[in-house]
Amino acid sequence: MISNLLSGIIAVEIGNLTQLEYLSFHDNYITGTIPYQISYLHKFSSLLTVLSVHDNNFTGPIPKEIGNLKQLSTLDLSYNHLTGSIPATIGKLINLETLHLRFNNLSGELPPEIGNLSQLGDVYLDNNKLYGELPGSIANLSNVLMLFLHSNRFFGSIPKDLGEYMPSLALERILASGNNFSGSLPKCLKKCSKLTVVSLQKNQFSGNVSEAFGLHPYLSIISLSGNNFTGKISFQQITC
Repeated sequence: MISNLLSGIIAVEIGNLTQLEYLSFHDNYITGTIPYQISYLHKFSSLLTVLSVHDNNFTGPIPKEIGNLKQLSTLDLSYNHLTGSIPATIGKLINLETLHLRFNNLSGELPPEIGNLSQLGDVYLDNNKLYGELPGSIANLSNVLMLFLHSNRFFGSIPKDLGEYMPSLALERILASGNNFSGSLPKCLKKCSKLTVVSLQKNQFSGNVSEAFGLHPYLSIISLSGNNFTGKISFQQITC
């Protein structure tokens, strides 16, 4: 049912579709809220692994009951008009590999329970109204490849051990521009040799930038403007 002209709301009876494995309504004109009855699926079946409703006109909060869908590997609610905070129950989705909540109107702090999602590879939280300090538990995301935090209202420092527990230091892209982050960058970034994009402009970062980066042979974009860095980056460190 993707990329059609579907409109209206999702009926609460969707919770009766007990054999669903993949549920996608993306790229339509669906309105209303995401019904909490969708969580009823876990009572009858553990088959649902993908829930994708991006690019619609959903409003209201993310239902806290979504945490009951424990077999989800992909949750994509991006490009809607969702409001409210990210529910702490999202930390129950321990099989989640892809979390896309970008381009909504979500607010509040990032729940520390997100650190339970050790299988996450893609974390797209950008272009919302999220604020506060990043929870230290975000460092537990040991498999993250893409970390998109830009265009929010985060402040404080990025946890010093971010990336420290990555078995292969596989982080490829970190985008955190357009926030109010401060302090020095995590030293473990220096070990992330697979970095391709680093976008940290328009924050309040400080410290010696040369201490934050190591050898990054795949780096294609680095943007650090609008901060308070000192030092310099050697071209012997970074090969673009």
